[in-house]
Amino acid sequence: MPVKIPRIIWQTCPDPEPPASAAPLMASWPARNPGWRHVVQCDDEIDAFMAAHFDRELVEAFRRMPLAVMRADIWRYAVVYVNGGVYADIDAECITPLDSWLDGDAEVVLAVENDFHFCQWTFAAMPGARLLETCLELVVERWRAGIDTSRKHFVHYHTGPALWTEAVRRRLGGRGDARLLFDTHAGRRKDIQFLEAGQLADGHVRHHFASRHWRADSRYRSWLDDRERLFLLHHARPRRKPSWSALCNGTRYRIVHRRYGHAVDCEECDAWLFARCDGSRTVSELIAERRRSAPADPEAQVYGALKALRRRRLVSY
Repeated sequence: MPVKIPRIIWQTCPDPEPPASAAPLMASWPARNPGWRHVVQCDDEIDAFMAAHFDRELVEAFRRMPLAVMRADIWRYAVVYVNGGVYADIDAECITPLDSWLDGDAEVVLAVENDFHFCQWTFAAMPGARLLETCLELVVERWRAGIDTSRKHFVHYHTGPALWTEAVRRRLGGRGDARLLFDTHAGRRKDIQFLEAGQLADGHVRHHFASRHWRADSRYRSWLDDRERLFLLHHARPRRKPSWSALCNGTRYRIVHRRYGHAVDCEECDAWLFARCDGSRTVSELIAERRRSAPADPEAQVYGALKALRRRRLVSY
Protein backbone atom coordinates (compact mmCIF):
# COMPACT_ATOMS: atom_id res chain seq x y z
CA MET A 1 0.00 0.00 0.00
CA PRO A 2 1.49 3.43 -0.95
CA VAL A 3 2.09 5.90 1.86
CA LYS A 4 -0.50 8.62 2.32
CA ILE A 5 1.92 11.48 3.00
CA PRO A 6 3.88 12.49 -0.13
CA ARG A 7 7.64 12.96 0.22
CA ILE A 8 7.59 16.75 -0.18
CA ILE A 9 8.89 19.38 2.27
CA TRP A 10 7.31 22.84 2.09
CA GLN A 11 8.78 26.10 3.39
CA THR A 12 8.22 29.80 2.79
CA CYS A 13 10.14 33.05 3.30
CA PRO A 14 9.30 36.57 2.08
CA ASP A 15 12.03 36.80 -0.58
CA PRO A 16 13.87 34.28 -2.76
CA GLU A 17 17.06 34.93 -0.76
CA PRO A 18 16.45 33.70 2.81
CA PRO A 19 17.82 35.44 5.92
CA ALA A 20 21.39 34.42 6.73
CA SER A 21 20.29 32.86 10.01
CA ALA A 22 17.77 30.66 8.20
CA ALA A 23 19.92 29.34 5.36
CA PRO A 24 21.71 26.50 7.23
CA LEU A 25 18.47 25.40 8.92
CA MET A 26 16.61 25.30 5.62
CA ALA A 27 19.47 23.33 4.07
CA SER A 28 19.15 20.70 6.80
CA TRP A 29 15.88 19.43 5.29
CA PRO A 30 17.17 18.30 1.88
CA ALA A 31 20.53 17.30 3.39
CA ARG A 32 18.96 14.83 5.83
CA ASN A 33 16.16 13.76 3.50
CA PRO A 34 17.76 13.18 0.09
CA GLY A 35 14.80 11.20 -1.24
CA TRP A 36 12.40 14.04 -0.56
CA ARG A 37 11.48 16.99 -2.75
CA HIS A 38 12.18 20.37 -1.08
CA VAL A 39 10.07 23.38 -2.17
CA VAL A 40 10.51 26.96 -0.91
CA GLN A 41 8.02 29.62 -2.01
CA CYS A 42 8.29 33.38 -1.49
CA ASP A 43 5.45 35.88 -0.97
CA ASP A 44 4.57 36.35 -4.65
CA GLU A 45 4.41 32.61 -5.15
CA ILE A 46 2.22 31.90 -2.15
CA ASP A 47 -0.20 34.61 -3.25
CA ALA A 48 -0.40 33.10 -6.75
CA PHE A 49 -0.88 29.64 -5.24
CA MET A 50 -3.80 30.79 -3.09
CA ALA A 51 -5.46 32.55 -6.03
CA ALA A 52 -5.09 29.47 -8.24
CA HIS A 53 -6.53 26.92 -5.80
CA PHE A 54 -9.13 28.54 -3.55
CA ASP A 55 -12.37 30.48 -3.71
CA ARG A 56 -12.72 34.24 -3.62
CA GLU A 57 -13.57 34.51 0.09
CA LEU A 58 -10.56 32.57 1.36
CA VAL A 59 -8.25 34.45 -1.01
CA GLU A 60 -9.68 37.77 0.18
CA ALA A 61 -9.24 36.74 3.82
CA PHE A 62 -5.66 35.67 3.04
CA ARG A 63 -4.79 38.95 1.32
CA ARG A 64 -6.39 41.16 3.96
CA MET A 65 -4.67 39.63 6.96
CA PRO A 66 -2.89 42.49 8.77
CA LEU A 67 0.46 40.69 9.21
CA ALA A 68 2.63 38.67 6.83
CA VAL A 69 2.99 35.86 9.38
CA MET A 70 -0.78 35.33 9.20
CA ARG A 71 -0.62 34.84 5.43
CA ALA A 72 2.22 32.37 5.94
CA ASP A 73 0.06 30.51 8.46
CA ILE A 74 -2.81 30.20 5.99
CA TRP A 75 -0.53 29.13 3.16
CA ARG A 76 1.00 26.28 5.19
CA TYR A 77 -2.44 24.76 5.77
CA ALA A 78 -3.43 25.38 2.16
CA VAL A 79 -0.35 24.04 0.41
CA VAL A 80 -0.31 20.80 2.42
CA TYR A 81 -4.07 20.44 1.97
CA VAL A 82 -3.66 20.60 -1.82
CA ASN A 83 -0.39 18.68 -2.21
CA GLY A 84 0.28 16.84 1.02
CA GLY A 85 3.73 16.57 2.57
CA VAL A 86 5.64 18.11 5.47
CA TYR A 87 5.56 21.79 6.38
CA ALA A 88 8.43 23.37 8.37
CA ASP A 89 9.11 26.96 9.40
CA ILE A 90 12.44 28.38 8.21
CA ASP A 91 13.67 28.49 11.83
CA ALA A 92 13.05 24.75 12.22
CA GLU A 93 16.10 22.50 11.79
CA CYS A 94 15.77 18.87 10.75
CA ILE A 95 17.81 16.76 13.18
CA THR A 96 16.58 13.24 12.37
CA PRO A 97 15.67 12.02 8.85
CA LEU A 98 11.93 12.07 8.31
CA ASP A 99 11.74 8.44 7.24
CA SER A 100 13.05 7.35 10.65
CA TRP A 101 10.15 8.77 12.67
CA LEU A 102 7.32 10.03 10.47
CA ASP A 103 4.45 7.58 9.89
CA GLY A 104 3.75 8.01 6.18
CA ASP A 105 0.57 5.93 6.51
CA ALA A 106 -1.06 8.44 8.87
CA GLU A 107 -3.38 11.12 7.54
CA VAL A 108 -1.84 13.74 9.86
CA VAL A 109 1.29 13.93 12.00
CA LEU A 110 1.30 16.56 14.74
CA ALA A 111 2.96 17.26 18.07
CA VAL A 112 2.01 18.90 21.34
CA GLU A 113 3.65 22.33 21.69
CA ASN A 114 2.58 22.99 25.29
CA ASP A 115 -0.37 22.27 27.56
CA PHE A 116 -2.60 24.56 25.49
CA HIS A 117 -1.62 24.22 21.83
CA PHE A 118 -0.49 21.80 19.19
CA CYS A 119 2.65 22.76 17.27
CA GLN A 120 2.20 24.13 13.76
CA TRP A 121 5.77 25.19 12.96
CA THR A 122 6.22 21.61 11.70
CA PHE A 123 3.51 19.12 10.77
CA ALA A 124 2.69 16.61 8.03
CA ALA A 125 -0.49 15.49 6.31
CA MET A 126 -1.85 13.72 3.28
CA PRO A 127 -3.53 15.74 0.49
CA GLY A 128 -7.13 16.62 1.32
CA ALA A 129 -6.73 15.94 5.05
CA ARG A 130 -9.93 16.90 6.83
CA LEU A 131 -7.99 18.64 9.62
CA LEU A 132 -6.49 21.09 7.11
CA GLU A 133 -9.86 21.69 5.48
CA THR A 134 -11.21 22.54 8.93
CA CYS A 135 -8.30 24.98 9.45
CA LEU A 136 -9.16 26.83 6.26
CA GLU A 137 -12.86 26.91 7.16
CA LEU A 138 -11.95 28.35 10.56
CA VAL A 139 -9.77 31.03 8.96
CA VAL A 140 -12.77 32.28 6.98
CA GLU A 141 -15.17 31.88 9.91
CA ARG A 142 -13.03 33.97 12.24
CA TRP A 143 -12.16 36.50 9.54
CA ARG A 144 -15.86 37.10 8.91
CA ALA A 145 -16.30 37.91 12.60
CA GLY A 146 -13.58 40.57 12.35
CA ILE A 147 -9.99 40.84 13.56
CA ASP A 148 -9.42 42.87 16.70
CA THR A 149 -5.74 43.75 16.42
CA SER A 150 -5.77 45.31 19.90
CA ARG A 151 -5.92 41.78 21.36
CA LYS A 152 -2.45 40.53 22.24
CA HIS A 153 -2.98 37.03 20.85
CA PHE A 154 -5.03 37.86 17.74
CA VAL A 155 -2.46 36.14 15.48
CA HIS A 156 -2.68 32.89 17.45
CA TYR A 157 -6.48 33.04 17.42
CA HIS A 158 -7.04 33.86 13.75
CA THR A 159 -4.35 31.83 11.99
CA GLY A 160 -1.81 30.42 14.45
CA PRO A 161 -1.61 27.65 17.04
CA ALA A 162 -4.92 28.52 18.74
CA LEU A 163 -6.74 28.10 15.43
CA TRP A 164 -4.74 24.93 14.64
CA THR A 165 -5.64 23.47 18.04
CA GLU A 166 -9.31 24.32 17.60
CA ALA A 167 -9.25 22.52 14.25
CA VAL A 168 -7.74 19.44 15.94
CA ARG A 169 -10.42 19.67 18.63
CA ARG A 170 -13.18 19.77 16.02
CA ARG A 171 -11.61 16.97 14.04
CA LEU A 172 -11.44 14.74 17.10
CA GLY A 173 -14.82 15.78 18.44
CA GLY A 174 -13.19 16.31 21.81
CA ARG A 175 -12.88 18.99 24.45
CA GLY A 176 -10.05 20.59 26.33
CA ASP A 177 -6.61 21.93 25.47
CA ALA A 178 -3.82 20.16 23.63
CA ARG A 179 -2.54 18.13 26.58
CA LEU A 180 -5.98 16.68 27.37
CA LEU A 181 -6.61 15.89 23.69
CA PHE A 182 -3.20 14.21 23.46
CA ASP A 183 -3.75 12.14 26.60
CA THR A 184 -7.20 11.12 25.36
CA HIS A 185 -6.38 10.19 21.77
CA ALA A 186 -2.63 9.41 21.43
CA GLY A 187 -2.08 5.76 20.59
CA ARG A 188 -5.78 5.15 20.08
CA ARG A 189 -6.13 6.50 16.54
CA LYS A 190 -4.48 5.11 13.42
CA ASP A 191 -5.27 8.16 11.26
CA ILE A 192 -3.29 10.63 13.40
CA GLN A 193 0.28 10.20 14.60
CA PHE A 194 0.65 12.17 17.84
CA LEU A 195 4.13 13.22 18.94
CA GLU A 196 5.06 14.22 22.47
CA ALA A 197 5.99 17.76 23.42
CA GLY A 198 9.62 18.39 22.54
CA GLN A 199 9.86 16.00 19.61
CA LEU A 200 9.37 18.90 17.19
CA ALA A 201 11.01 21.50 19.43
CA ASP A 202 14.37 19.94 20.29
CA GLY A 203 14.09 16.29 19.24
CA HIS A 204 13.54 15.13 15.66
CA VAL A 205 13.21 18.83 14.79
CA ARG A 206 14.91 21.71 16.62
CA HIS A 207 12.95 24.96 16.68
CA HIS A 208 15.12 28.08 16.95
CA PHE A 209 12.35 30.59 17.80
CA ALA A 210 13.48 33.20 15.31
CA SER A 211 10.89 35.79 16.34
CA ARG A 212 12.76 36.13 19.65
CA HIS A 213 16.36 35.41 18.69
CA TRP A 214 16.96 36.63 15.12
CA ARG A 215 16.13 40.31 15.53
CA ALA A 216 19.75 41.25 14.78
CA ASP A 217 19.49 39.63 11.33
CA SER A 218 18.73 42.52 8.97
CA ARG A 219 16.98 40.21 6.49
CA TYR A 220 14.59 38.78 9.07
CA ARG A 221 11.42 40.52 10.28
CA SER A 222 10.12 39.26 13.60
CA TRP A 223 6.35 38.89 13.62
CA LEU A 224 6.43 39.99 17.26
CA ASP A 225 7.95 43.31 16.14
CA ASP A 226 5.35 43.61 13.38
CA ARG A 227 2.56 42.93 15.87
CA GLU A 228 3.91 45.56 18.26
CA ARG A 229 4.19 48.10 15.43
CA LEU A 230 0.61 47.43 14.36
CA PHE A 231 -0.63 47.91 17.93
CA LEU A 232 1.34 51.09 18.44
CA LEU A 233 0.21 52.65 15.17
CA HIS A 234 -3.49 51.93 15.54
CA HIS A 235 -4.31 51.49 19.22
CA ALA A 236 -1.73 53.10 21.51
CA ARG A 237 -2.43 56.56 22.95
CA PRO A 238 1.01 57.62 24.21
CA ARG A 239 1.28 59.85 27.27
CA ARG A 240 4.35 61.88 28.22
CA LYS A 241 5.77 62.02 31.72
CA PRO A 242 4.22 65.18 33.21
CA SER A 243 7.39 66.45 34.89
CA TRP A 244 9.24 66.88 31.57
CA SER A 245 8.95 69.48 28.77
CA ALA A 246 10.23 69.68 25.20
CA LEU A 247 12.38 72.69 24.33
CA CYS A 248 13.87 74.00 21.10
CA ASN A 249 16.84 76.33 20.95
CA GLY A 250 17.49 77.02 17.28
CA THR A 251 18.37 73.64 15.84
CA ARG A 252 18.95 72.01 19.21
CA TYR A 253 16.13 69.93 20.65
CA ARG A 254 15.97 68.86 24.28
CA ILE A 255 13.55 67.33 26.76
CA VAL A 256 14.08 68.92 30.17
CA HIS A 257 12.94 67.98 33.68
CA ARG A 258 10.98 70.96 34.99
CA ARG A 259 12.09 70.66 38.60
CA TYR A 260 15.61 69.33 38.49
CA GLY A 261 16.78 70.65 35.13
CA HIS A 262 17.98 67.28 33.83
CA ALA A 263 18.07 67.43 30.02
CA VAL A 264 18.00 64.82 27.27
CA ASP A 265 19.18 65.80 23.80
CA CYS A 266 16.92 64.46 21.08
CA GLU A 267 15.93 64.69 17.43
CA GLU A 268 13.38 67.21 16.16
CA CYS A 269 10.69 64.56 15.64
CA ASP A 270 11.24 63.24 19.20
CA ALA A 271 10.61 66.71 20.65
CA TRP A 272 7.64 67.30 18.32
CA LEU A 273 6.05 64.01 19.33
CA PHE A 274 6.78 64.42 23.04
CA ALA A 275 4.97 67.75 23.09
CA ARG A 276 1.83 66.10 21.68
CA CYS A 277 1.74 62.88 23.73
CA ASP A 278 -1.08 63.79 26.09
CA GLY A 279 -2.98 60.49 25.87
CA SER A 280 -5.81 61.92 23.78
CA ARG A 281 -4.71 60.72 20.32
CA THR A 282 -3.64 57.46 18.74
CA VAL A 283 -0.29 57.21 17.02
CA SER A 284 -2.09 57.09 13.65
CA GLU A 285 -3.71 60.44 14.43
CA LEU A 286 -0.34 61.89 15.37
CA ILE A 287 1.14 60.59 12.11
CA ALA A 288 -1.66 62.28 10.15
CA GLU A 289 -0.84 65.57 11.89
CA ARG A 290 2.87 65.12 11.24
CA ARG A 291 2.22 64.43 7.57
CA ARG A 292 0.82 67.95 7.08
CA SER A 293 4.11 69.56 8.10
CA ALA A 294 6.69 66.87 7.28
CA PRO A 295 5.37 64.66 4.48
CA ALA A 296 8.59 62.65 4.05
CA ASP A 297 7.76 59.21 5.54
CA PRO A 298 6.07 60.43 8.73
CA GLU A 299 5.07 56.92 9.78
CA ALA A 300 8.68 55.79 10.07
CA GLN A 301 9.65 59.07 11.77
CA VAL A 302 6.92 58.98 14.38
CA TYR A 303 7.26 55.26 15.02
CA GLY A 304 11.03 55.61 15.53
CA ALA A 305 10.57 58.64 17.79
CA LEU A 306 7.99 56.83 19.89
CA LYS A 307 10.30 53.85 20.37
CA ALA A 308 13.16 56.19 21.36
CA LEU A 309 11.02 58.09 23.87
CA ARG A 310 9.72 54.90 25.45
CA ARG A 311 13.24 53.47 25.66
CA ARG A 312 14.22 56.60 27.63
CA ARG A 313 11.08 56.19 29.77
CA LEU A 314 9.79 59.60 28.77
CA VAL A 315 6.47 58.33 27.43
CA SER A 316 4.22 55.39 28.23
CA TYR A 317 1.40 53.70 26.36
